Amino acid sequence: MIARASLAVLCVAQSALAADFFWPDITNVFSFGDSYTDSISRIVNGSLSPPNDAGTAGGGRMWIEFVAQTYNVSAVNLYNFAYGGAVTDETLIAQSSPATQSFKDQVDSFLEFYANNTELANWDANNTLVTAFFGINDVGKSFWWTNETVEETNARVLASYFERLALLRDAGARNFLLLEVPNIGRTPNLIKQGLNGTLQANASADYNTQLAAAVPIFEQNSTDVGTPVNIKIHPTREVFDFLLDNSDVLGFQNVTAGWWTGLSTELQGEVSLATYFWWNNFHPSWGVHDFLGHSVAAFLTKWSGL
Repeated sequence: MIARASLAVLCVAQSALAADFFWPDITNVFSFGDSYTDSISRIVNGSLSPPNDAGTAGGGRMWIEFVAQTYNVSAVNLYNFAYGGAVTDETLIAQSSPATQSFKDQVDSFLEFYANNTELANWDANNTLVTAFFGINDVGKSFWWTNETVEETNARVLASYFERLALLRDAGARNFLLLEVPNIGRTPNLIKQGLNGTLQANASADYNTQLAAAVPIFEQNSTDVGTPVNIKIHPTREVFDFLLDNSDVLGFQNVTAGWWTGLSTELQGEVSLATYFWWNNFHPSWGVHDFLGHSVAAFLTKWSGL
């Protein structure tokens, strides 16, 4: 009886463990984010349209496209729901346009069109990775509020953020990669703003701290409800700082101005975007996205034990 009871406990314990994440097994990526991820794919007639890399806020391919199409180790289908200007939850922080798709909206679109439609995406718990890259607009639109502290705002935003992850988990997703907010105080736009830039940099640092603190809670909750997950945070802030600090070695000749916003149309024809860190005063160029995509792919490889 004791042996059988012990075996039963062991079986229950094993069933409560998610299958180990293994990057070579991933054939589907569902990506959610803002303009730092947006490849201009849109829901049209019930499915995502092809990307429009010429229209991105990086002047080319985005980091998630490099992850899925260049630094992948298996054939990967990318479903990118990201939308420029997105916040996590528009009921908490207003967006610039009612047409903008927040994280909340993006997850709703996934649930409506993709979660249970294997004709659109042949996905399951083991062959799928979910990525989320939010917080830049949440911080930028709320850091100056006086009715509550930055810490309180970030806490409310992240509560909604993890509610979205829970919905994705409940729909069957088990592998999650979250990206930090970079030090947006180092963008050309905020460098010029002095104190505002410092305040936003500090607010984004707090966001990352709270994001990290929330992950083990989400992990434990997922295990408690019988749907264990694999979840990691990519050190995005550290990577951006490294790229900026070593820009000359990496081939970026200008790190203080935007190519699209700083050069005339005539000069844009003479100066390669590849030599600029920033596409405009707030968004990194496709060259930075290339480095970020490589970093993320290396992170996923290490996570897999390879």
